[in-house]
Amino acid sequence: MRPRARDKFAVLHEVGRYINSSLDLGEVLDRVMDTLLRVLGAERGFLMLLDPQTGQLAVQVARNLDPAALSSPQFAPSRGIMQRVLTAGAPALVNDALADPALGQFQSVVAQRLRSVVCAPLRVKGQVIGVVYADSRMHVGLFHRADLELLEAFADQAAIAIDNARLYRGLEERLRQIADLQAYQDNVLRSVASGVIALDRDGRITTLNPAAARILDISAATARGATYAEVLGPDMTQFLHAYRQHLPGADDPTGLSHEVVCELPRRGRVYLSVRVSPLRGGDGQVAGLVVALEDRTEQRALEKRAAAEEARADAYSRFFAPKVREVIKRNPEAVRLGGVRKEISVLFADIRGYTTISEQMPPEEVVGLLNQYLELATAAIRACDGTVDKYIGDAVVALFNAPTDQPQHPEYAVWAAVTLQGMMERLRRDTGRAVYCGIGVNTGEAVAGNIGTAEILSYTAIGDAVNVAARLQAHAGPGEVLISEATYQQVGQAFAVERLGPLAVKGRREPVVAYRVLGPRLDE
Repeated sequence: MRPRARDKFAVLHEVGRYINSSLDLGEVLDRVMDTLLRVLGAERGFLMLLDPQTGQLAVQVARNLDPAALSSPQFAPSRGIMQRVLTAGAPALVNDALADPALGQFQSVVAQRLRSVVCAPLRVKGQVIGVVYADSRMHVGLFHRADLELLEAFADQAAIAIDNARLYRGLEERLRQIADLQAYQDNVLRSVASGVIALDRDGRITTLNPAAARILDISAATARGATYAEVLGPDMTQFLHAYRQHLPGADDPTGLSHEVVCELPRRGRVYLSVRVSPLRGGDGQVAGLVVALEDRTEQRALEKRAAAEEARADAYSRFFAPKVREVIKRNPEAVRLGGVRKEISVLFADIRGYTTISEQMPPEEVVGLLNQYLELATAAIRACDGTVDKYIGDAVVALFNAPTDQPQHPEYAVWAAVTLQGMMERLRRDTGRAVYCGIGVNTGEAVAGNIGTAEILSYTAIGDAVNVAARLQAHAGPGEVLISEATYQQVGQAFAVERLGPLAVKGRREPVVAYRVLGPRLDE
């Protein structure tokens, strides 16, 4: 027999004991729902809560009912009752659902043969957060007013239990987040490459992460608790002294980064980027400092090397032809310091009568004319994959087969000379001045490579082959290209020449056999 005569307060006491026995909401609702169905004599029951994200009811606990059935069309009448209770915030008692005109119109009522239904809202701080429901398909008028009051009292206690459980879960989540955040901060301090140092009001170190210890070459264990003047060295100490003398105001933004150079016993000179921020308490007063360090020593070295490479690349772009630059990029050793001995062809070009021309022109026009000439000479040399060695006043020195290999370098050198003489005709036409140059080309062994220091390099060639080319250029008349016997032996098939015979050249005991280039052999 159903225990309807049992004292309602005793039942509520039992339910309250369950609710207060645990903060595990699932366990509490399971035990309370079992007690409620037993006291009410109901066949089925469940408790549903509003999902704050979707606004839809979701089952928390159910008895004698598959939770999946709650979303099926057959359960629509009962969901309608729950929606009415949820919206009105008032309980509902149905004695015979089949006989109720508002509910009997649904086929599902007939299919399930619902009879007695009781439903009450769950309220927390005036807000309805869900419903508790019980029904019977076998008995008409099973539930009475006292049962509804019991269900309402149960709903009130269940709502309190749900709210407490949610608060407890929120507190647990907050504590977990705090613990995670603390662990995360500890991990960050241990793992970041940036150094972090925290100082208290008296200038004592309270935090010093491994990166800071590594950057400053100090022991983290011995540093904590000591003053910064005792452990950070004279350079950082001087910097922090100056900062503490001029602390920014409470509304000032975090200080800018400063470059600090430190001399450390084992690391030597290091370059640091230092940012200092005041650590303020709740009253706005300065409670200490936070010092962030970035080790820029390696970056400074890289920047220095990059600047040297950029200067070298700039020199390459000005003196080396595009094809030669590509080879150098693939093989930087081709222009290594010290050079290599190899056969090369050397071209010397010089303006004839330059002194006389410059005396007849204003200095500005002389510079303009010289720049035009040098631009034409460089273009001719680079068009034949030559390397501009240097400019010496109005003279241009070019190398072929250096730094990259050119099997036909003698021909390339003579082609560059012939091309330049052709360009000089355009220069005379454009300027209206009789500007001619003499060119000498020689082929022979020399040492070609970078001469100078790692910061300031000059790619050039040294050897008798260079000197002979210079002497040939000195003997060349206006518009002439003179080549040596060594060059002629390798280009005789490509160019028509006129033998000039031995020339006595300055600095050599033996005369030099020279040839005047008349032009390319067109028939070839």
